[in-house]
Amino acid sequence: MTVSVVLDTSALLGIFEHRVDIFSSLESLFGKVRVVIPSFILDELKELEKRKRHASAAVRLIRQKGVEVVDAPGKGDQGILEFAIRYGYCVLTNDMRLKSELRKHGVTVIFLRNMSKLKVEGVDSY
Repeated sequence: MTVSVVLDTSALLGIFEHRVDIFSSLESLFGKVRVVIPSFILDELKELEKRKRHASAAVRLIRQKGVEVVDAPGKGDQGILEFAIRYGYCVLTNDMRLKSELRKHGVTVIFLRNMSKLKVEGVDSY
């Protein structure tokens, strides 16, 4: 079974801020993983390139790792929440407010624990 995981902006920037290989970590946790981002996250990263140090590196990594960019309406945390609910995907985020909102809606959340390893909450069928 392939597990689909949505990355938000905080997760993508966290790869560089905390030097964690989330792709290998996701494979260790779930085996086969499909990593996706909604198109509005890529747009957000491109806007952040001028202000955030790691945004350009995150955009390059998306291409290098072949992360699937899915055309999706929405924006920010609400867009991630709606996307995850609509498609039944897990979400990898370091955003505490988003994590709380996702859990309220029964979405499986993956996050960096102690900024060094991934933890999963809300595992129902994994």
